[in-house]
Amino acid sequence: MWETESKFVHYVANKLSKEGAFMMRIETGSTARGVPDMYVQANGDDYWIEFKNCKYEPVVEIPWRNGQQSWAHKYCKHTLQHITSDMYRLKYSWTCVGSPSGVTLIRMNKIWEDRRPDPSAIYKVGKHDKITDILLAHSYDVIDYNHDTYEELAEYICLMSPLYAGEIDFYPEDYKEDIDYAKSAYNLDAYRHGIRDIAWGVVRNHIDNVQK
Repeated sequence: MWETESKFVHYVANKLSKEGAFMMRIETGSTARGVPDMYVQANGDDYWIEFKNCKYEPVVEIPWRNGQQSWAHKYCKHTLQHITSDMYRLKYSWTCVGSPSGVTLIRMNKIWEDRRPDPSAIYKVGKHDKITDILLAHSYDVIDYNHDTYEELAEYICLMSPLYAGEIDFYPEDYKEDIDYAKSAYNLDAYRHGIRDIAWGVVRNHIDNVQK
């Protein structure tokens, strides 16, 4: 455990330096609320990291200040790149948490209103793990919004309506506007949430028609 956040940042910076990374502390004060604490270059890429030092365990709720999650959300949204006409690449910033059990990295792939990140976004840094390896492996999502979209819809429809499996006629062209909106999502979680909403709308319409 580290007595202060400054000592924790120093520990992580020293570890990153040994891994061959270049770092710069960012001191923005009130002029740019939400900007992370450190800019890092490693593995031919760059990363933004916010630091939090927690003196309790387990760390469930992260003490993000106002604007910090919003900055990460905007950063992710503006890193969206077209790889092909149908494929996109997204990049995420990070929060690095120090606690009595060690160092944890949190991938900022969404805004958690309750400040409790999903387990899928949490990466525990082991004693012999390289932070730069985790950043390199998990900073990006590559999304093919057209790949299997209709099959995904069909699967969700079947899961949501086992009593009507095989009975529901689904015409994708009727939901083109909703599907296009889902494809405009800024990350994979938001995209899948949109697809589930469409599937539930299809099921609900079918049930309403059956009950008439």
